[in-house]
Amino acid sequence: MDEAQKRLIIFTDLDGTLLDLKTYSYLPALEVLRRIIEAKIPLVFCSSKTRAEQQRYQADIGIREPMIVENGSAILIPQNYFAKPLQSRPAGDGYEVIEAGDSAEKIKKLIDDARRQTGARMKTFSEMSLAELCQVTDLSSEAALRAQERDYSETILSEMSDAEMISFVEALQSRGLSSIRGSRFHTIVSAGVDKGKAVVLLAAMFREEMGDVRTVGIGDSPNDEAMLAAVDLPFLLQRFDGSREHIDIARLKTIDGAGPVAWNRLVCQLLDKYGV
Repeated sequence: MDEAQKRLIIFTDLDGTLLDLKTYSYLPALEVLRRIIEAKIPLVFCSSKTRAEQQRYQADIGIREPMIVENGSAILIPQNYFAKPLQSRPAGDGYEVIEAGDSAEKIKKLIDDARRQTGARMKTFSEMSLAELCQVTDLSSEAALRAQERDYSETILSEMSDAEMISFVEALQSRGLSSIRGSRFHTIVSAGVDKGKAVVLLAAMFREEMGDVRTVGIGDSPNDEAMLAAVDLPFLLQRFDGSREHIDIARLKTIDGAGPVAWNRLVCQLLDKYGV
């Protein structure tokens, strides 16, 4: 297939990329989101956010696409989205799910074990009161409740020193868990779960359905590295404080600016470049 004719598939992180890190607004990217919808380009959220959170943003934007939730713990695909039957199970609301992670309940128990062993100073999203969660996340009450609806992970607010965090992470690892640092919090998932594996699997489904495609990845933090390594065109935005994470991927292109303003500019340039 001619390079110019390849279909674009966009995989994007949310917090700090498509969404403003403080306000969680995508409105500065509305211009290019409208172009994406008009061109029927799949826009796949690939985030630590929960199913409930991602579904809400999809509904607000006006799309219904596959989602990679809780840092790659599961892929949710609208029923009949792909022509070929999936190796999945029904997940309600017209979705099929492909799961890679253990249940949130199992993960919470293992986190508690590791906390008792190490004396880790931290709070999980599930044990915070709604008022506390709203305060630390800047989310509304409704949005905070969606953030607590975790199926395959737990998010923590660390109060530990670097040395204490290392000890805690080692205790998690001995129990088959991984800690992934995001823009503001740490997400605890089953060992072996990452965004990249989910992107590879979902990209293969798109290729089988559409032929040769060109995958784009947009992120801003360490938990995006596996996703960025798995796509054809990886892009790293700056953090909101102007800093930039060091991610060692040969094809990686660094982008000036942060959040939905930079996201809008980048994707507009990509659509122009590929004639969309």
